[in-house]
Amino acid sequence: MIRYDGDRSLSGNPVMANYEMEDAAARLLYESGQSMRSPRPTNAAQLAEYMGASVRTVYLSDSPYSLCAVATEPQTLRVKDGKAIVMAAGDIFVERAIVDRDDTPWYNYAVFHALAHLYLHNERGEERQLSFDLSGTQSEKHFLCDAGEMSDVYSDDRLDSRPASEAQADAFAGCLMLPKVPFKMAVNKQMSKLGINRTELKGKTLDKILRTLAKTFCAPEIAVALRLKKLLYL
Repeated sequence: MIRYDGDRSLSGNPVMANYEMEDAAARLLYESGQSMRSPRPTNAAQLAEYMGASVRTVYLSDSPYSLCAVATEPQTLRVKDGKAIVMAAGDIFVERAIVDRDDTPWYNYAVFHALAHLYLHNERGEERQLSFDLSGTQSEKHFLCDAGEMSDVYSDDRLDSRPASEAQADAFAGCLMLPKVPFKMAVNKQMSKLGINRTELKGKTLDKILRTLAKTFCAPEIAVALRLKKLLYL
């Protein structure tokens, strides 16, 4: 399984500079057969296949923010109504409610977020098994994969309070779903059409650009806003 093998912090999480994430994402997309030279959606299924991940849907929980679960080692996952499902290494379960509401942008983001965990947080030689209980807590042995922490993308305090592994997965998912070169090309084109600069990217103008970019890349508006912030447009 493809993963990151660079430096790690004492907690086991990878230490990657922003430029390293951008480069790694561009390399993964290229190696998976996706040449992202112009603004268009990234193919999540194609990248998952290249990375050796299996993607399925299951009702994970009743939470409206429920996103996905991903295993790096064989384990049993407790899902909605207490049902137990066996997961193999590389299995990704996307919240089926996302499919029920026909929300392709969030489905794609869930897959990219899960792939980010597989790439960043899958340590070689690690004996522990990851477990997911979707309890809303973070510990050494499980990730909480939901979109709750992204609900207030403009609040630095809210974003900084996320578990390190979730913040990293969100950031890397953004690099994969909204690749830097085509994304900036699309942003700059929209700002040029409206005759604005970065300081004017707010209010109704920002809302309009968010909608346009979300449609262009088939991405959730919140993910687009987070990417704009990461690339210093906001």
